[in-house]
Amino acid sequence: MNNIYKISKGQLITLWVFGIIGWLISLDESDNGSGLATFFVWAIPFFLIFYSIGRQNYKKSKNDEGKNTTSLGTFVTFILFSKRVYLSTKKYILVLLCVIVVIGVTIWSVYYYLNRPQVATGFFGVEFGMTPLEVKLLLGNPSDEISPDELKSYTTPKNKRFIYDRGLSSEKFIRFSEENGEYRADILCQDYGSYESLTGVGWYWTEKEVIERLGKPSSVSISSDGLAKTLSFEKWNVGFEFEKGKIISMCATRSGALKYIKEYSE
Repeated sequence: MNNIYKISKGQLITLWVFGIIGWLISLDESDNGSGLATFFVWAIPFFLIFYSIGRQNYKKSKNDEGKNTTSLGTFVTFILFSKRVYLSTKKYILVLLCVIVVIGVTIWSVYYYLNRPQVATGFFGVEFGMTPLEVKLLLGNPSDEISPDELKSYTTPKNKRFIYDRGLSSEKFIRFSEENGEYRADILCQDYGSYESLTGVGWYWTEKEVIERLGKPSSVSISSDGLAKTLSFEKWNVGFEFEKGKIISMCATRSGALKYIKEYSE
């Protein structure tokens, strides 16, 4: 069993580096509701600390092997050794905990900064203001293309729309509005099923969590059947559609609030 501790300092450092990388990945996935990732967020630090302490004690015990002492000397040596191991291990644990706290705080600060709410300028690789041609060059041919002539029943008949539905991935919706005689992307939506987040909000987030992160919504719209609603946050250029309290669609929009064509009325 002790053979597992026979590694060099370089190998131990490598173990810690890959452990921290794995911990970062698990931390990111745990925000999306992964139970396995949450387990690794706790298990990885425990394993690294437990293994490092075991390796330290193993090295000290090996250094004391082979000494010729009397029975009394052996007993005294054992007592002194136990005390030394206890004191050194205690000190080692305190130092290790301090290092872990510093690393953890640093990682969390960087992670929080990178995932802080930011004003959306696009979504799933498409930026606001892109033309239909630029979107096709980026995402390929849409599975459905709705021309302005087909949108006469909508309140904004001059819009053009692309829908990307690859079957295995979530559906993407892009609306183009006419600007100076040319169509430009102004609403970008994606249905549930993607791993992408929008301004730091993940797919498994509840309505309460979204509001805690982005603040009070600028607009709320409820569908005519009363089963779904949208929350718009014009400060961040984003909107989210909810069913049963969970996100089912995310949108980046620079055209104001997201509203249902037919809203609920009592």
